[in-house]
Amino acid sequence: MSGKSGQGRYAQYGGRNEEGRACALIVTKLGREAIKGQEQSPSLSVSEVADNATASTATVSGATAPRDGTKIAKVIGLLQRDDGATLDEVIAATGWLPHTSRAAFTGLRKRGYAIERRPRASGGKGYVIVATAQALSA
Repeated sequence: MSGKSGQGRYAQYGGRNEEGRACALIVTKLGREAIKGQEQSPSLSVSEVADNATASTATVSGATAPRDGTKIAKVIGLLQRDDGATLDEVIAATGWLPHTSRAAFTGLRKRGYAIERRPRASGGKGYVIVATAQALSA
């Protein structure tokens, strides 16, 4: 089923994936111009499209490093120290709230950093980056 949606975008609805979620393919005006006149490629199933999207997203997210001078780069620096950093140290360094700081740890894990919570010599627990996805694959 194809139809025009807002802002000149066209959507071709592919159905539902294995989880029962609706999936749609949206092609912009620029995309239509780029593929105009080309042979139509064989249809992919919804699961094949989802697998391709997941694989490309994983590759991109594993390869990205934060820009220098950003708060997330500061967090990575803190967590790469031998004794890591406590949640309070990350909060003090970034000005974030506790839930935002913990969400940053989750985001780093999604980028491929392995983060562990370890006891510190000074007492308490600290978060430590033990490896990245690139170091694990080497």
